[in-house]
Amino acid sequence: MREDITAWVTAINVPTLVISGDQDKVERLNVLKEELLPRIPEATLKVIPGAGHLLPLEVPEILASLIAGFAAGVVKQVD
Repeated sequence: MREDITAWVTAINVPTLVISGDQDKVERLNVLKEELLPRIPEATLKVIPGAGHLLPLEVPEILASLIAGFAAGVVKQVD
C-alpha cells in the first residue's frame, strides 16, 4: 500500500532535502528523480552510496551530517 503524494507535493515551497540510499528498494532513485524532485521547486537530492531505505539505522552519522549541513545552508540564506 502506497500513498500518492503527487497531488500535494507541489505545495512545498521551502528548501527541501530529499535523501536516498542508492540501494533503496522501496523508494527507487529514478522515481525520486523523475516524479518527486521536479515537483518541488527548491528540492535538493543527496544520495548515500551503499545505503538502503532505513537510513537512520544504516548510516545515522552520514544522515545527521547531511541534514545538519543542509539546515546550516538554509539558515545562512535567511541571515
